[in-house]
Amino acid sequence: MSYGTGQTETSVACHEIGMDVARNLGLQAGECHCTRDSQQRCVTPDPALTPGAVDARVTQANIQQTICVHGYTKTVRHTSGKLKALIYRRYGGRALFPHAEVDHRIPLEVGGRDVAENLWIQPYDSQPWNAHGKDHLENVIAHKVCVGELTLQEGQAVFLGDWREGYSKYIGAP
Repeated sequence: MSYGTGQTETSVACHEIGMDVARNLGLQAGECHCTRDSQQRCVTPDPALTPGAVDARVTQANIQQTICVHGYTKTVRHTSGKLKALIYRRYGGRALFPHAEVDHRIPLEVGGRDVAENLWIQPYDSQPWNAHGKDHLENVIAHKVCVGELTLQEGQAVFLGDWREGYSKYIGAP
């Protein structure tokens, strides 16, 4: 499946993240999968490296007291430099991602957890799919969850799948 210039679904060898890292994660060669741009950077999370994680304290019943409160994410975002460094290593190192952010597969805005299983590296400068576009989608989906257009589970599911499909469905073409 193709999602724009230079971005295709690929199955990559684990050596691209470092075989030592892959082994430590319990992966074998050929088990690392993500969509890569023309510079071989993941523009979607690799589900083997980043399966996603939700915060069990956030429920449909309490979203108005948690994720829908202005400033909520500041109370749960505590990604340490050490954890960020680990995530960069898992995804191929800082040299591969000079302009990127450590991002949450399931955004904190919709009840994602701030843990390694929910973190990946997302480029700012990959076109057309990049961190800026995903950030926009996160805001749109969080709003829809908070006003009742989507359930919490439906909002989280947008990001457990291919977030680009969610972008196309809820926002349109990039």
